[in-house]
Amino acid sequence: MYEWFVFLFGFRNAPSIFIHLKNHVLRVFINKLVVMYFDDILICNKSLNKHLDHLHNILSVLRGEKLFANLKKYTF
Repeated sequence: MYEWFVFLFGFRNAPSIFIHLKNHVLRVFINKLVVMYFDDILICNKSLNKHLDHLHNILSVLRGEKLFANLKKYTF
């Protein structure tokens, strides 16, 4: 069963709009630092220091665009 937690009733194509928004906001990082799926943003690095630096950069960009993550749903 699929449940919507964020999108309000009346929006059509909300998942595709959300994907487009993520692609637009994180376009600088795509295929360099991040791999994005439907509702996931994967940050891949070989060292912990680079990973933390890239994580900070990506979260700063998301925060600047008023996009926030529910930290209970994520694993680090």
